[in-house]
Amino acid sequence: MSTPGFGRTLLLSAFLLAVPSYVLGTSPEPLAIADDPQAAQLTISFKNRPILVYAHSAKQFKPYVKELFDLSGYNLLRDAPPDHLHHHGMMYAVIVNGVTYWQERADTGIERSVRIEKQQAGLDDRGLPYASFVDVIEWLDLAGKSAAEGGKPVLQERRTIRVTVDENQKEVAVQWSADFDVSSKTSVRLTGDPYNGLGLRLPKDFDGRVIHQNAEKTLDPRQGDPNISKSRWSAASVGLPTGASMVAVFGDPGNRLGDSVFFLMYQPFAYIAATQALDKNALDYPAGARYRLNYLVTVYPEVKTGEFLQRRATEWNRTDRPPIIPK
Repeated sequence: MSTPGFGRTLLLSAFLLAVPSYVLGTSPEPLAIADDPQAAQLTISFKNRPILVYAHSAKQFKPYVKELFDLSGYNLLRDAPPDHLHHHGMMYAVIVNGVTYWQERADTGIERSVRIEKQQAGLDDRGLPYASFVDVIEWLDLAGKSAAEGGKPVLQERRTIRVTVDENQKEVAVQWSADFDVSSKTSVRLTGDPYNGLGLRLPKDFDGRVIHQNAEKTLDPRQGDPNISKSRWSAASVGLPTGASMVAVFGDPGNRLGDSVFFLMYQPFAYIAATQALDKNALDYPAGARYRLNYLVTVYPEVKTGEFLQRRATEWNRTDRPPIIPK
C-alpha cells in the first residue's frame, strides 16, 4: 500500500518531467494530466498532488488504475500484494472463449495497451474540474501472448477514464467507460469466476475490519464471506486513526444484464468486484459486434450515508454517457 499523503518526491518528479501536460486556466483549481512514456504511467493531479495513477505498459498483463487517492491523500487501492500478485489496484478482466485474462500465468491472455489517446482537461457541465484519456487495448489470445509483438486480438477495447473532483462533497470520481469491438473473424463468449469483472483490491487497513454496504443494507460478514449480491451500488469503509475513508462502486443499469452483481470480501483481505455474474450467465457476441460497459467509482475521506450514495447513483444515471468513440 502506498504511504498516505502526497509528498512523494518520485511521483512529483515524474509528473514534472512527463509530457504532454494540460492545465487549463479557466478553473481556479484545475486538474492536470501527464503521461510518462518511459515509466508507462499516466498521472492525474489536483492542486499539484496526484489523485490517480494509471499503469499502461505494453509489457504488463493488463493496464489498470494503480493508485486512487481521496482528497485527504489516502490511497484506496493496493497493487500486486504478496498473497495475490495478479491483483492490480482497480482492473477489469474476464474469461474470453475459455481463456482467462484475470490470472497471470503462462497460459493466460494479455490485455495489451497499444496507445494513450485524447488526453483532455477542463470543466464539466457542472463546473467541476475534470481530466480524461482513452487507452486503446488489444485483448490477445494465447497466440498473441506467445509472440509479444504479434498475434490477433479477439477484442479491441477503447477504455475512457474520466476523473472529476467535487470539493464541496469531498469527492474524487472515476468514470470507467469501455467500448469493445469483437474481431470480425470470430465470435466471443464471455464467462468468468464469481469475482471476474471490475475488481478493486482495497488497502491493508481495510482487511478484516471493512464495513460493506449496498443500496439495500449494511452487510454483515457473519452472514457469509464472500458476500455476493445484486445492487445498484456497493460501498466499503473503514475507520482509521487519521479519519474514515470510503470507496463506492456504481454499476450502470444500462450494462447488459442490468445492475451489477457485487462480489465482496472481508477477510483475509478486503475486496470489491462489480460483475455481470458471468459464472452463471455467459454472454455471447457475434463477430464484428460492439458493446459497452460503464462504471463509476468514488472515494471520500469520510463515510457517506446510504441516502447520499443513492442520490449519487440517481444523479449519475441521469447524466449523458460519453458517445461511443469511433475507431
